[in-house]
Amino acid sequence: AGKDNPASEVLDLEELLRDLPDWVDPDHQHEFVFGDYLPRIQVPATAFQQIIMNLVSNAIKHHDKDRGRIEIQCERVKSALNISIIDDGPGIPQQFHQRIFRMFETLKRRDEVEASGIGLAIVERLVRSINGAISVHSKDGQRGTRFMVTIPASVIVRETNNDSRDA
Repeated sequence: AGKDNPASEVLDLEELLRDLPDWVDPDHQHEFVFGDYLPRIQVPATAFQQIIMNLVSNAIKHHDKDRGRIEIQCERVKSALNISIIDDGPGIPQQFHQRIFRMFETLKRRDEVEASGIGLAIVERLVRSINGAISVHSKDGQRGTRFMVTIPASVIVRETNNDSRDA
C-alpha cells in the first residue's frame, strides 16, 4: 500500500459519501452526518476511497454500542484540506495514539473483535502516498474519536458541487 503512484482522478466527495453508509453499515445501525463542504478533488481514487472506508469501518467495528453516530467533515485551512471522520464511540486512550498506526497492532484481544492490526497501518501509508498526513484526536475519559486526514488543498478541483469554476 502506498508504494506506487497511481493516476489521479476527479472524485466527487458528495457522491462517495452518499453511497458510503450502504457499503459499511448495511444494517443501518449508525447515523451518518456529512458536512456541507464536500469539494471535488483530484486524487488516486481507489487509495482515497480505501482510506475513507477503512476509517469509517473501524469506527463501526470498534463502537461499544449497537447504535452510533459518524460524522464526516471537510475543511479547507490555508493550503490544506482536512477531512475528519468523527465517531461517538468509546475513544482511544492517548497512550495508544501512535501505536495504532503500527503494523499488526490491535488494542483489543483478537477474540474480542475481528481485527488483523493492519488496517490503520495501511491507511497511514495510503495517506502518505497522496502527500498527506493522518492524526488521531481522542481525550482520555471522554467518548469519541476524530481521525483527521490532511492533504494539500491543491487537490481541490471545485470548491462545491454547485460551483462551475475551477479552484
